Amino acid sequence: MFPLLISSVDNENVAKLIDEAVFNLPTLKFATGAFDNALPDEANVNKALRASSHLNLARQAARESVVLLQNDSILSKTPKKVALLDPFGELLNFGSYGAINVSNPKWGDSLHTSLKSVLDKESVQFAPGVDRLDITDESGIYKAVAAAKDAGFAVLMLVSLSTPMEDPLFKKRTDDEFFAHADLGFPGLQQKLLDAVPDMGVPTVLILTGGQPFVLTNPTLRSNAILQSLLGSEYRKGNVIINVKVRNTGDVVGKEIVQMYHRPNTTIGIEFPVRRHVRFEKVELEAGESKDVTFSIPHKDFGVMSMRSSGLRKASTTSGLVRVPGLKI
Repeated sequence: MFPLLISSVDNENVAKLIDEAVFNLPTLKFATGAFDNALPDEANVNKALRASSHLNLARQAARESVVLLQNDSILSKTPKKVALLDPFGELLNFGSYGAINVSNPKWGDSLHTSLKSVLDKESVQFAPGVDRLDITDESGIYKAVAAAKDAGFAVLMLVSLSTPMEDPLFKKRTDDEFFAHADLGFPGLQQKLLDAVPDMGVPTVLILTGGQPFVLTNPTLRSNAILQSLLGSEYRKGNVIINVKVRNTGDVVGKEIVQMYHRPNTTIGIEFPVRRHVRFEKVELEAGESKDVTFSIPHKDFGVMSMRSSGLRKASTTSGLVRVPGLKI
């Protein structure tokens, strides 16, 4: 999008659209009171930056956001040796808005470092297998497969890398707001690396990380376990109350995220997404346990602010359908 805008600077229609979009931003901010508060004190901001309490909360949020997509009970076992097969095993994939150097350990522990701290250095074999982007050199796959056979247990982390613009690996990135993907596969030769390991009959744990969805092909689903870690209206008094019962039908304790989506009224002349995520709650359930989850949502949360030539307008979306998916663990 941005290169096209730059090449269209002399187009009067494009320039007019940009002016309108820029004008709308401060207009909405003034209307919603964004400029009413004083600017933050710089000294206090620097004092709070990377505070230990904030880092602990970020770590907890990261752990809680890991989603278990598949598990044949392999995760309950602690292997004696592990082969980490991953071209990103020494990097930190925190996203393009994280003010870090993705290859600098001062900002956190890589997966390789973390595995060595849980097991020990001699018990973890690290084999990148493939380049992060190159699709011509498959020679490292054979070394990775040999490492997996020797260890008897493989961990693969397949990644779509997102980095800040000032990062040395910025040109190696494959994921952030500037990217559009022609397909939802893994960058480079990562899929070939993954396909080669189950062929050897080695127990495999697959970790997916990135800011984009991935297609899980049938060969990918051969992994024993898969985890993913991840980027106005008619205001009325009173709340919308939604109740849903969630039951753990499995044999072990687990957590589930109950999500509520709102389908707006699309007949009012404003373009909306098909469904909008408005609430969620994570619940922990013992095997066979059931819990009631209740959402109490103000009507205003179902609205939007829309700009029209006459100024700020409230657009009613309260007649839409509220959906809560039925969930099982």
